Amino acid sequence: MTWSVPAWRPRHKEKEEDEVEMALPPDELVVSESVTGEPEIEVAPSVPQDEETGVMEAVPFDDEPAEKAAVGRNNDSSLLTFKDHISLMERASTVRFRNAHVRVYQHRNIQFQIEHGSKKKGDEDEDEDEDGGEDITMKIVKDGTVGLLVLRAAYTLVGFLFVGFLFIFCMQVLLFLFLNMAVESGATSKQEINFLPLFATILSAPAFIHGMGSAMNLGWTFVTETWGGMPFLRSLAYGKWRVIVEWTTFIVHVLIPISVMFISLFAGADNWWEITALTWFTCLFIFYLLHSMAMIGVEIMGCLELVRHSNGFSELPYTNFFSFFKLLKMCIILRQRSNYSGSKQCSYFVDGANDAPEKGRSYTEDWDGSVELYAEKRDLFTRITQLSFLRCIFKTLEKPTRIYSIDEVKGVVPFITSKNWSLEKLYCRNRDSRAVAVVGGPAALKRNQVRSSFICAIIGNFITLLFFFSFLVWLDVSGLFIGLAVIIIIAIAVPTILRTIGLMQVYTQMKAEKSKKGNSEALYQVWEKFRITQAKDRFCWTMFVLENIFLFFFPLVMLLATSNHFIAFLFFVVASLSGARYYMNAAIVLQELGSLEHLGPYKNEDRAKQIWDWTEKARLSLVISKIGWGKRRDVWIKVFTGIVFFITMIVLGAVGIGSNQGAKTSYRMLPDFSYPAQPNLPYPTCQMGKGIEVPGGQQTSLIDYVFLASVAYENPNSTQTRLDEWFGSGAAKDEQTVVNEYRDATDKGTSAVTFKLISFPLQQGQAIVSIRGTANGWDMLTDAQLWSAAALTQFVRALLPIGEIWTPIFNNLVRVVSLLETKSLDKVAFYKTTTKFVESLQKDGTFTNLAITGHSLGGGLAMISAAQTGIPGIGLSGPNAKISRDTFDPPLTLAQIDQQILNIVPDRDVVPMIDDLGQLYQRIQCRTSPNDPIGCHTATRSLCEVMYTCGTGDRPAICECVTEYGYEEPKQIGGNKTFAEACRASV
Repeated sequence: MTWSVPAWRPRHKEKEEDEVEMALPPDELVVSESVTGEPEIEVAPSVPQDEETGVMEAVPFDDEPAEKAAVGRNNDSSLLTFKDHISLMERASTVRFRNAHVRVYQHRNIQFQIEHGSKKKGDEDEDEDEDGGEDITMKIVKDGTVGLLVLRAAYTLVGFLFVGFLFIFCMQVLLFLFLNMAVESGATSKQEINFLPLFATILSAPAFIHGMGSAMNLGWTFVTETWGGMPFLRSLAYGKWRVIVEWTTFIVHVLIPISVMFISLFAGADNWWEITALTWFTCLFIFYLLHSMAMIGVEIMGCLELVRHSNGFSELPYTNFFSFFKLLKMCIILRQRSNYSGSKQCSYFVDGANDAPEKGRSYTEDWDGSVELYAEKRDLFTRITQLSFLRCIFKTLEKPTRIYSIDEVKGVVPFITSKNWSLEKLYCRNRDSRAVAVVGGPAALKRNQVRSSFICAIIGNFITLLFFFSFLVWLDVSGLFIGLAVIIIIAIAVPTILRTIGLMQVYTQMKAEKSKKGNSEALYQVWEKFRITQAKDRFCWTMFVLENIFLFFFPLVMLLATSNHFIAFLFFVVASLSGARYYMNAAIVLQELGSLEHLGPYKNEDRAKQIWDWTEKARLSLVISKIGWGKRRDVWIKVFTGIVFFITMIVLGAVGIGSNQGAKTSYRMLPDFSYPAQPNLPYPTCQMGKGIEVPGGQQTSLIDYVFLASVAYENPNSTQTRLDEWFGSGAAKDEQTVVNEYRDATDKGTSAVTFKLISFPLQQGQAIVSIRGTANGWDMLTDAQLWSAAALTQFVRALLPIGEIWTPIFNNLVRVVSLLETKSLDKVAFYKTTTKFVESLQKDGTFTNLAITGHSLGGGLAMISAAQTGIPGIGLSGPNAKISRDTFDPPLTLAQIDQQILNIVPDRDVVPMIDDLGQLYQRIQCRTSPNDPIGCHTATRSLCEVMYTCGTGDRPAICECVTEYGYEEPKQIGGNKTFAEACRASV
C-alpha cells in the first residue's frame, strides 16, 4: 500500500536524531493497523509548522525507539507517526537506501518495509502534484532461502519429536501417580483400604495438572521459537552476546549432532543413526530446559518489577531481601484477590470513531450513557460474595474496580475489512477473541459479506451437528448416547449463533444511522470486567496458607512416606515452579494496572534506557502471551484434567467391581458339524510344527491356541466342561489346583491377573498356560501401565513427517519414561506374575514341554513371558513388545521377539496395532462391517475365522459362528438334526 505526501528536506538539526515527522493531509491516511509482527501507524496531534513553507522537517537516524517524519503542505498540520509497538518483539531498523528512508521490520523469514523518500518529477501518481512529492510505500519481502528453510524444518522436526515425548512423559506421570495411589491404598488387594494415600494423590493432582500443562505450553513455544530463529533468546542479548546466542543455537542444533554422526560413521558403528538421533534429542532437551527457565525468569522478574514500579519502590527486588519480601506479599495479595473476589462483565458494541475511556473508567462513564449495554454477567461465586452474612470475608466496593484484559494491556486487535474478509473467518474465530469490524468508509464490510458470515455460521454449526450425528449412527451406538451428544453439541453451538445474530443486528442498525464517510469506521464488541466485591486480606492469607498445606506439603509428605521418591522429587520441582508462577503472575498484575508503562518508565532519561525499556516491555509481553496467559496453556490444562478424570473413573470402577474370576463363555459346540479347510490358500500357520503335541496329530493346530486363549475367560467351575467338549473327555485337564497352590504361596491374591494351566494327560509333560485378557478396570490399568507409552510413541511417529526415521531411538526414550514406575507398581506388574509361574513350572520339572497363550492383554503378557522364559508364545490380538522391550524386567531382545513369539492379528483390530510387530505374526480376516472395529477384537469371532479358513479337523463347530458372525453353516458329519435344530437343542 502507498501513501503520498509532499516532499521534505532537512531543517532542524537540534531534534532527536531518529525522529522524522511527516505531515499528511487529513483524509489521506485511511487505515490504522496494530497487528502482531507489523508496525503500528498512528495519526499524531498537530505540530507547529514553518511560517514560510508550512513544513517541519528532520533528518532520520537509526537506533531509536520511535521514528517520526513530518512534512506539510501549505498550512496542513496533520502528523504521521511511526512507532514500534511492543508486539513486534524486535525494533525496526532504519536505513538510507536510494534517496529514501526505509524502516525494516523482521518477522521470522519475512520483512515488512516502510519506505518514504522524495518522489521524482514525472512519476505517475494521481494523488500528487506534478512538481514532485514523497511516497510512503509498504513492502513485504521474503527473507528466507531454501537452505535456511531446510535447516529450520530439521530443527523443528526434532522439536516436535521432543514435544511428543514430553506429552508422553506427562501422561505417564499422571498414570503412574494414580496407579501407585491404588496400590498404596490397598485397593488392589484384599487388605483394608488406606485413605491417606488416596487423598494425597488427589490433592497433588492440581499441581501436576498445572505443571504439566505449563510444560507442554513451554514445549510448544520452544518449537515455534525454533522455527522462528529463537527471537526470544535474541531479545535477551545485545552485541556480541547476540552472536553467542546464534552460535549456541547452531552448535546445539547442528554441530554437536553432526559431529557425533561423523565419529560414529568413522568408528564403523552399526547403530550410528541411533547414536546421532539420541544425541540430537538430548541436546534439544537441555536447550529446552534453558529456554524455559529463561522465559519463567523473565515472567517472574517482570511481575516483581511491575509491582515495584507501580508502588514506588526504589530498591531492586533481587538485591534486598526485605524489599523482595514486601513485593512478594503484594504479588500474593493480588493473586488471591483475583481468585476470591466477585466480578461482573459488561458487553458493548462500540463505534470505532469514539475514543477509548480513560484509565480506570468504563465506556458508559466516559460517554455519559450514550452506549447501550449489550450484556452483563455475574457468576454464581460473585452472587455468593454479595450475601450479607459473608461481609466479614468480603467487602462490597463503593466503586467497581476496572480489571483489564491482557489484550487491552497489549493494545493489539485485528481488523476485519472488506478486503481481508473470508467466509470461514467469523465461523472459525474463537468466540472470546477480539476483532474490529469496519462498517463505514471505503474499507467497510459489505452487507452481503456480513450476511454470508451469518449464514456460514448457521450452516457450519449444522454441519458440525450433522457430522457427529451421522458418525454416531454409523457406529450404531445407542439412541440415548446419540441424544446426549446432540444436546451437548447444540449447547456449544447456540452461543456462537446468538452472538452472530446480535452482531449482525447491531451492524445493520449502525449502517442505517451512519452517513457515508470517506474514512473507515470500525465496529467492535467490548467486554469490560469490574471487581464489585473484594476478599479481605485476612481471608486471602488464610486461603494462601490452606492452599500450601493441602496442595503442597501434605501430598509431598505422603509421597515420601510411601517411598515414591522419584515422583515426590518431581512433585516438589513441578509444584515449586508452578507455585512461583501462580503467585508471582505478571498477567494478574497487568490486569490490575492496565498498562505496561509501569515497567521501567525511562521517558526523561538517556536513549539506552529508553531502548532497554522498550525491549523489556516487548519481551514480557511475548512471555505473557505465550506461556503466562494464553489459550494454548488453558487447552493443555483441560486436556490433562480430562485425563486425570478418566483415570480416576477407571480406578474407582476397578475398586468397586474388583477382579472377577470370569464367566461362562457364550458359544455352543456341535461335534456333529465341521468346517473343511478352504480350497484357496489357508493361513500358513494353520498347522505349526513348533510347539507341543495335543490330541489330533503331531502338529499343533492354530485353532487350538485360539480356543485356549479364549478359554481363559471361562469361570473355573465350567472350564473342565469346555475342555472336554473341545478336546474330548480326558484329553485335557484344567490344573486349577496347581495354579491356586502357587498363588497362595507367592502373591496371596494381591495380583489381579488371571491365568489357567491346561495339561494333556495323554502326552506326559505337555501343558499350555492361558492368560485372560482385559475383563475389568484393573486389566485396563495394566494395559495402560505396560503399553501406553508405546502407543503414544506410535501416535507421535504417525504425526511427524518421515516419523519412521526416529524408530531406532523409541525404545530408549520409552525406557526413560518407564523410570517413573515405582516399586509399588513393580509388584503388581502382571507379566512378572506369569513369568515367575512359568519359571516355577520349569524348575519343578513336571511339565517339560510348555507353551503360553492369551487374548488381548493376556496375549501381550503371554508374549512377554514367552520371550523371558524361552518357551513358545502365541498371542491372539495382543499388544506387541518391540518398542517397549527395554521397559520389562528382564528386558527383551529383538532375537527373542522375532523368534519365540507369534501374534495373531485380525484386520482392523486396534489392540494388536499397539507397539510394533515382531517378524512372526499372522494376519486373519475380520468379516464384520467397517463400522464395528471393536467386533474385530472378539476372541470368539477370531476362533470362527480360523475354524472357517483352516477347518475344524477333529474339533466341534460353534453355533455362534453362524448365528452371530454370519459365517456359512458347517457341514454335517453325524447325527440326524439340522444345524439350526442342533443349535436350539444345545441352549
